[in-house]
Amino acid sequence: MKRIANHQKSKTPKEISFTVESPSELLAFLTASQPSKPKGKVKSEMEHGLVTVDGRTVTKYNYPLKAGQTVSIGVYVPKFERDTPVGLDIIYEDDELLVINKPAGMLAIANEKERDMTAYHLAMEYVRGKNSHNRIFIVHRLDRDTSGVLIFAKNEVIKHALQDNWETAAKLRSYVAVTEGTPNPIEGRIENFLRETESHLVYAAKMGDGKLAVTNYKVRKSNADYALVDVNIETGRKN
Repeated sequence: MKRIANHQKSKTPKEISFTVESPSELLAFLTASQPSKPKGKVKSEMEHGLVTVDGRTVTKYNYPLKAGQTVSIGVYVPKFERDTPVGLDIIYEDDELLVINKPAGMLAIANEKERDMTAYHLAMEYVRGKNSHNRIFIVHRLDRDTSGVLIFAKNEVIKHALQDNWETAAKLRSYVAVTEGTPNPIEGRIENFLRETESHLVYAAKMGDGKLAVTNYKVRKSNADYALVDVNIETGRKN
């Protein structure tokens, strides 16, 4: 790997960057690039949204890197020194809505293991930084491993207006996925009846025993190892 020099006049550089010289996974690359830094520290930097690949925040340890890409590590800035929380990528905001680009690997809301590094917590921290009485409300969710647009309402009226008309407002729910191997056939429709346990484990059940989940897919591109797949969700259930 090749380190890219930082020419800022500040004694403490705001960012260090490395050029990838051969394929690797992100965590392995970062630890090899910084042998004196504890692995736990590297993981923490990733979890707090400080690591980018070609300018895009990445939090997955096994994210595949290609030769020629640039990996950068930012410096954590305390709350009182920054306008937005680290890891919060705002793409639209007005008086009633806050829209962010949630990275893969980040929870939308808290669970029993993670409470602070969630999209909701960061968004709430951001709006309360402007006014301690401000609040935001969840309109919809994205799975932890899914990146994409996440919408928050700034008041309950807008929250309910969007949720009550979600099926009409969200006419197309589409994803782009990378699969290991190429689906066969390259285009199709998946129908499953799904059930969910009390611990939120989802599994396929016998026909008619559970809720119908429908997913349509089409391979956009593929090579010997992976495929880029367009996925359209009809039911919105975990599939």
